[in-house]
Parts: sequence; C-alpha cells; structure tokens
Amino acid sequence: MPFPLNWSEELVSEYLELEGYFVRTNLPIPTEDKGGRRDLDVLGIKLEDRRLKLIHVETGVPKSFDKMKRSFLPATKKEIQNCK
Repeated sequence: MPFPLNWSEELVSEYLELEGYFVRTNLPIPTEDKGGRRDLDVLGIKLEDRRLKLIHVETGVPKSFDKMKRSFLPATKKEIQNCK
C-alpha cells in the first residue's frame, strides 16, 4: 500500500478517513505522457446514498495552470472510474 509522500498528502488522507472515505495515496494510473504512468496524490472513495462518491486531490503548487488542468483530463477521470 502506498504511503503519503509529504505532510499535505497525509493531512488530506487523514481528513478523508475521518469523514468515512477509503483512501489511497499515490495511486498509479496510465497516461499518454510521462512514460505512460503518473500517480494520483490522494483518492477518497465512499458509498453515500447508494452512490459511489470519489474525491481526487492533487497537493502542491503547479508550475502552470495547464499542468494543473492535465491532472484532471478525461483519461484520468476514466481511470478513476475504472478503479475497483
């Protein structure tokens, strides 16, 4: 099981766990760039009102807005939805 790499990932993870989420950190997902793989910083999952609720949090400060937008591309959303 991956562990948080820094205090901000740990803080977000602990908060989500207190809120009843199953939490994974640094979850690898395939991408079209960066050698075909990147990691989601924090992913929280819980069942709420018979629906699956997902929270994806990227910590840190991006170098640019474009880089931040790439963190949430449709391919990333699709991979999150396929996580089981």
